[in-house]
Amino acid sequence: MLLTLGGAGFGTPAAAASWSCLDHRDVVVEGESPRVLRLSAAERAAPVIIEERGGELLMSIDDKGFRHLTYPMTRYAWRWLEPMEDSTQIQLKAGSTADTIARIHTRCTLPDESRRAWLTKAQSLADSIDRHVQANPHMADFDRLVDSAPTPADRVAAMHMRALVWFLLNDYLSSARAFAEVGPMWLALGDRT
Repeated sequence: MLLTLGGAGFGTPAAAASWSCLDHRDVVVEGESPRVLRLSAAERAAPVIIEERGGELLMSIDDKGFRHLTYPMTRYAWRWLEPMEDSTQIQLKAGSTADTIARIHTRCTLPDESRRAWLTKAQSLADSIDRHVQANPHMADFDRLVDSAPTPADRVAAMHMRALVWFLLNDYLSSARAFAEVGPMWLALGDRT
């Protein structure tokens, strides 16, 4: 299935991600067939954000293999993509048999250099959680990520991810305390998901 993105005035980005983007559109991803998104030259020239809206998504750029969206949590993760001047399409497919919704933010403003570095580190930790936790759980990496968060939304997202890691490490008490702390923080930021 092919979807061409474009147009203006699709609303504002999610509060949790706190992005500055000109457009966004919700796309239903159904069944096992990938949904193909072709971006215009203007959309490829600026960052793009792919956001899960309650279901797991896998993403591939130019048929280079599917990857889960992992940061900061499953089913509500997002991934920001640098400008993709050479890339022509993004493929999305549901991570389970259930249909899901992807929100595609286009023509976004790049974050400043320090936030870009922090987001790159956060995404790297999120992508490695399963391997990291099973092989060598360095909670200090997640603590440093929380402590160095450049925005309130980034801090809450990092805290949420750290709570998930505690859960995966079978430290259920720490995980429960952390999730109890993070819930009201998300609400205070205006995130109702």
